[in-house]
Amino acid sequence: MNNYTKRLVTIVLLMMAFVFTSCAGLSNPITPSEGDEQIMEDPQIDSTPPTSSTTLGNPTLDVSVTGNVFLTDNNASDNLKQVTGDDVFSVLSLVDPDVGTETLTESPTTDIPSVKYFGVGTDSQLVMFFDEAISVADADCYVVYAYEDEQLCLESSQFTIVGDVQFDKAGNIYYFGQENSADVQTLVRWDPETAERKLLINQNITLTQWMVHADGSVYLLGESGGIGFFRKMNTDGSLVNIFSSPTVISQFNFISSELMIAEGDFVYYNDDWSLGLFVISLADFSVKDRILLSDVDLTTLKIDSQNRVFALSGYHLNQKLYQIYPKSIVADSLVNLGLNQIKYFEIINDILYAEGMQDTNEVLVQLDLNLEVAVSGVREATVLCSGYEVYHLIENDGALYFDGLDFANNTMSLFRFDTETLTLSPLVQTSDALVQLLSNKAYENPSFRDRVFEVENIPTESGGAEFIGKKLEDSKFRKPGLSASALKLLD
Repeated sequence: MNNYTKRLVTIVLLMMAFVFTSCAGLSNPITPSEGDEQIMEDPQIDSTPPTSSTTLGNPTLDVSVTGNVFLTDNNASDNLKQVTGDDVFSVLSLVDPDVGTETLTESPTTDIPSVKYFGVGTDSQLVMFFDEAISVADADCYVVYAYEDEQLCLESSQFTIVGDVQFDKAGNIYYFGQENSADVQTLVRWDPETAERKLLINQNITLTQWMVHADGSVYLLGESGGIGFFRKMNTDGSLVNIFSSPTVISQFNFISSELMIAEGDFVYYNDDWSLGLFVISLADFSVKDRILLSDVDLTTLKIDSQNRVFALSGYHLNQKLYQIYPKSIVADSLVNLGLNQIKYFEIINDILYAEGMQDTNEVLVQLDLNLEVAVSGVREATVLCSGYEVYHLIENDGALYFDGLDFANNTMSLFRFDTETLTLSPLVQTSDALVQLLSNKAYENPSFRDRVFEVENIPTESGGAEFIGKKLEDSKFRKPGLSASALKLLD
């Protein structure tokens, strides 16, 4: 073997040794032992990993209630606020269950969720409906009840509420709507003392209106199998029909713990079948009186300290205010405020505050309901402020709260009007009309109070009251004065 050949063989052997060593290094990477010096990376390349954030999944909800006025706006998150004095605070915060009350702010996944609807009780109990699950007592929850330090999960799946949350005097919670997993609507009662959930209607029932009496009984207006009904559900779950055919009730509202006003047709009253508004005893469902007004919206009903009942009547663009009960000594029970349209009204210490249109201006006016009424029925109303387009109006602790558009600067805000000093204060700007604006008086319906109504003896076409409420017998179908339409229906 010559020198050239020897050198070639040496080169080949060295190359083979290098290849074997490199393959071994790839299949068994060498890990530096502790204390070994690390190879420095190119300083021009940022190899720092992104800042990590803790994902908690469903953080725990913390509720703090210090006010009596609550609102929701259109913000995507943290949209439930409360008013305390001149300040507006958040009601909700999220806490890490591992660290107690420390608010989570370090991760976008811990944004305070948006409340799509809420209800508030007379003691500022809150019922909140969410689109996304919230952790309550280590369980996913979509409807949360909060009162003082207690939080209770009412629904573990999404629930679409219809109408308002209602409460009875014992603090039980009632709401109506549809569970996302079901095709039918249901009426739910929750007892926060026992954490008992009860369904009050079956899938064959459709409700058009329902109201909870302070004593826990529930009045139901609707239909079953295509047949209309108006009935009472007692606290033990038993049912009583208030009227039978041919009577048809279209709306109702309580005016005291013992009386309601209902609008109906074919109501047997004073030996005849009548239509209109009727005062009905809750004890025996007897008709006590008839109110000669039509197109009254009983959901707007409010009562002053003299037990005078007021409500709006007429179409939305031409709503007027009437004293609907007791019957006024003035032939026309219209409360003349000098407004061509009334949008909202409240009563504080027998002073009526109304918001509506005066010609082309939107104004807030006040009227002392105890002023002497002229024969014409006209009482002078005082304009308090103007230049605001109002979207909601509520009363709380002698003040009026409303959200609206300020025409002077084209901005929207939440305002408080002090009825003692007659001063208007903006509390916070809003980007849009509020979704809800409620006080803790919102759901204290008139059945929470006992009232005595001094009914004035005014001659009317219909005369006195007639007691009904039991099933009509055949012998009563042919009473004198029965209308032809009623006879045709009954036959």
